Amino acid sequence: MLDDAPDAIDVWPENWAAVELFDALGSQWQVAPSGQLIGLRYEALPVVMDLHAIHGTERRRQMFDDMRTMESAVRAMINEQAKRGGR
Repeated sequence: MLDDAPDAIDVWPENWAAVELFDALGSQWQVAPSGQLIGLRYEALPVVMDLHAIHGTERRRQMFDDMRTMESAVRAMINEQAKRGGR
């Protein structure tokens, strides 16, 4: 999707579960008619967290915060690339 995205990235062990959660939500993006990413469908989050055995209010809250951080960064990067014509 991103032409300049690396083939592999390093992930610190303490962030791995959040990255897996974010990856599992990859098909849950809301897209505007213009093609811009709006954000992830949060209603899918509890189902995916259950499937990944993410339990406990505090753990879920932390994972949600981590996921939102990644969502914001990816949305900005992809939308900026789309403005530049996909390059």
